[in-house]
Amino acid sequence: MNTKALTQLASGTNSRIVRIRGGHHFLSRVTSIGFTIGTPVLVLQNYRRLPLLVYLRDTQVAIDRREAEKIYVDET
Repeated sequence: MNTKALTQLASGTNSRIVRIRGGHHFLSRVTSIGFTIGTPVLVLQNYRRLPLLVYLRDTQVAIDRREAEKIYVDET
């Protein structure tokens, strides 16, 4: 599989979360909004300098680019 940071995916790309880097506070925050290992993610919008808009667990979520760089996915 080809593992990439979430920020590297184009709009419209389906993927699955395989790894999340970061400290306890960051991990707690992103898991509380649905970013967990194995979760399917659809990138709805990925424009430079703007937050990413993703769809996961039947919810649209905007996530800061710096945070999205710590979430690694495999394209499906």
